[in-house]
Amino acid sequence: MASRPRTVRVPETANASILGTPFPVQVNHCRTPGCANFGVPARTSPGKRGPSKDRDLRYKLTSTAKGQEPAIECKACRGKGAVRSNAAIAEEIERIAGYVRPLEHRFACKTEGCANEGLSIGEHRHLYVRRGYYKTPENRYYQCKACQRRVLVSVKVPRIRAGNRARAADVFSRFANKSPMRRTVEGAGLSGNSAYYRILDFIHRRCLEMNGSVTRAFLTGERHLPAAMDVAIDSQTLMVNWPSRVQRRTVEMTSCCSVDSASRFILELDVNHDPRFDAFDVNHESAELGDMTRKEAFRRYARFWLTGDEMRSGRTGQRRMGRAAAERAVGDIQDAFREANAYDDVAEMEIVPGQGPLRDHMLRSGMLVKTGYRTLGHMFVLREILKGAGVERLQLSMDEHLSTIASFMCAFREPIAEGRAHGFLVRYDKDCPIDDRERLYKESRRQMEAFAQARNLEGMSREELGFEMIRTALRGGGLPEHGWLRHPLPTLQEPNKEVRWITEHPDMELDDRARLYLGASLGRVDNVFELTRRFLSPLERPFYTPSGGWNQVWYGYAPYNPDMVRKYLDIFRAVNNFVHTGRKDGETPAMRLGFADRPLSYADILWPGERIPKPRRIRRKGRALKL
Repeated sequence: MASRPRTVRVPETANASILGTPFPVQVNHCRTPGCANFGVPARTSPGKRGPSKDRDLRYKLTSTAKGQEPAIECKACRGKGAVRSNAAIAEEIERIAGYVRPLEHRFACKTEGCANEGLSIGEHRHLYVRRGYYKTPENRYYQCKACQRRVLVSVKVPRIRAGNRARAADVFSRFANKSPMRRTVEGAGLSGNSAYYRILDFIHRRCLEMNGSVTRAFLTGERHLPAAMDVAIDSQTLMVNWPSRVQRRTVEMTSCCSVDSASRFILELDVNHDPRFDAFDVNHESAELGDMTRKEAFRRYARFWLTGDEMRSGRTGQRRMGRAAAERAVGDIQDAFREANAYDDVAEMEIVPGQGPLRDHMLRSGMLVKTGYRTLGHMFVLREILKGAGVERLQLSMDEHLSTIASFMCAFREPIAEGRAHGFLVRYDKDCPIDDRERLYKESRRQMEAFAQARNLEGMSREELGFEMIRTALRGGGLPEHGWLRHPLPTLQEPNKEVRWITEHPDMELDDRARLYLGASLGRVDNVFELTRRFLSPLERPFYTPSGGWNQVWYGYAPYNPDMVRKYLDIFRAVNNFVHTGRKDGETPAMRLGFADRPLSYADILWPGERIPKPRRIRRKGRALKL
């Protein structure tokens, strides 16, 4: 089948829904704050070539730096951004926020041709009527008013044996404190690995329910956050072992995390993996539609890494391959998927593009999501959480990653234009040794002491001195030409830290500007990433061997199933927010925000409002030993 002709200039606006009313998603606009075209979408319909009355007066269509994908260039500020599929972003938003929806929002009529097909029960209650339940009141029946078919609303809860119910909290505590699987099985007295994974699925379900209830309360306004918040956002790379000895290539996954800097409360945490789709089905359908040879923004599955995409983007070892050779190889891959009938037909695919063979392996479980679409979906979900929780002013600290910056400009374009959202870039020496960190920390403290003595400010705290130093720097010579300000507050975690305000408002008061610069930091989110590796053995760093390459490293405790990474992070999120306490104040992040009055135990998460199972007493038989 030939590739479908393009009928739009840039993708149309899409609608995404988390809870309740859908909201529009359109990211193809100028992303430069202060520009006259900031937030104004580009025209979607193509016009006549050359000068004409219906041409787009704000943007012109161009390409990215590598010339691989289409981009739009603002005619006012000359800013350029890649064209994205709004429908794919809406799908990613709904995937990330899927844990938030109640059961009724996840089920709909499936009768083909019915007027209510695909309309969820939770969002369209007037189209359904309740008709009893199946076995337990939790498994409810709803009847569609159009086709009279019944829909069963139920969730598959992992069931564990009665003897393991009392061991679940023990397994939970061992897993959340870096006990490997085999040591947990032996220490908790489980029968084997199958019992461990069944209990782990039960723990994940309970943690997911807790995370969903908290986020749902934010979205609906039942629970409020502070009116002014400082949030840190960053991404972490996680590796999964190769699935077999033949496919010796590790799978690189990334997680995106948003953390409240004041309390270390995790607002959102997700990974770029969608387990609901089958790799062969997606690639086969894309080949039938001709999407493998089309531009990314105009594909049916624009957010997924399809077979051959890594070669086209230069992420594989075939970096010297010409563009024409790469396109021919992708065409061969597309033809191979069209002719394939099963996964085994293409599992060991070998395409010869002219400069050596290329082997492209697929995941046997789920699909990997491209980082740009994952970050956009994460940022839109974060916006809805903060909006529903009553946050009026936001300061977002982020790394120097173009996808993160563009996602912030797209998702928060209205608060940015109104001056209620401020974005800061933070950079520091991440590879600085501990000795150099201590030396730089002492130098920063000496500079602060000298500044305090010169201006008779010895009685001030570290934060107050840092505020005065920033205000003095802004009032004196202003910022350097590159826009980066050396942060005066010394920390061991962020040596040589510099910050840059990317949504600057020149008319803001000097004290308000100084406070924003003082609060810019990635320390909290970096601390969360460190804890994920310190408390979860499956996410620990790998073992390197002298003979192994960069992509042939065996991760000793890492999982082989990519979906397990998502489960581990969901469990860690609940433990971080409600169980683990700080060393100084002895409070959890939820207690710092006023959501809890005490730290929760592992049993409280597994059995909320229920009777906690107790281990059965075992009477030992036999005579006592005589000493």
